[in-house]
Amino acid sequence: MCPPEHYEEALTMCQRTIARCSVNSTLAKAQWQILYKVLTDQIGAEVEVIDPVRGLPNMVFAAHAGIVAGKTFIRSNYRQKERQPECAFFEKWFEEHGYDVTTVAKGFIFDGEGDIVPHSTQLFYGYHSKSELHMPELVASKMELNPASLQLIDDRFHHLDTCLCVLNPDTILYYRDAFSEGANQILRSIVKNCIVVRRDEALTWACNSIVIDKRVIVSNECHLSAEMLRLLGYRIYRVDISEFKKVCVGVKSLVLRVA
Repeated sequence: MCPPEHYEEALTMCQRTIARCSVNSTLAKAQWQILYKVLTDQIGAEVEVIDPVRGLPNMVFAAHAGIVAGKTFIRSNYRQKERQPECAFFEKWFEEHGYDVTTVAKGFIFDGEGDIVPHSTQLFYGYHSKSELHMPELVASKMELNPASLQLIDDRFHHLDTCLCVLNPDTILYYRDAFSEGANQILRSIVKNCIVVRRDEALTWACNSIVIDKRVIVSNECHLSAEMLRLLGYRIYRVDISEFKKVCVGVKSLVLRVA
């Protein structure tokens, strides 16, 4: 995770465009700290923290920095040039912590865990335009998973992890209308249980939740999804992330899984 020490003016990712978004920095810091405490004190997760850098407010969205496969960190090639300077700081952190660092070919757009969601033996890859169609094969081979490309058709869901959440090897939570019919067919053919969330819940980023075994951290606005997951046997932790949702992300975007 990366603390929001310089989160005075973030770069919004809504509609896959770049714009400046004013935020309440004090409130953002408090909300981030609560999430950190839920992870560490209530769930017992071990959380590593990377130092924030002035001028790079979106470093707080650590999930986009890359993806970890064992002791290899596969670094992002951000689609937004304004975020590209973040890469060097994440690369340095992982090198200093004993990871091998690699990148995908420059021609590939790759926003880390935002674009790629592992599921059992599959590696789901979300793309919008045909120019993004090809899965970065390096990522799939490093993780020893089979790539499956899923077309996203609603620009409000700029990353795959905003509309698809893996609950367990048999079950996903997803917003069906964010995907093309072909992508829906792929998901239904691969995943045993595809739980569909409503549009209003999807837009509170219900699918951008953190899942750790049978525990799920969700935005406090995801009322129906939280209750449904509770009835399915999950323990739910609801947190307020209103200052981060201004740029169209949920709780998962604040965390990069390293183990």
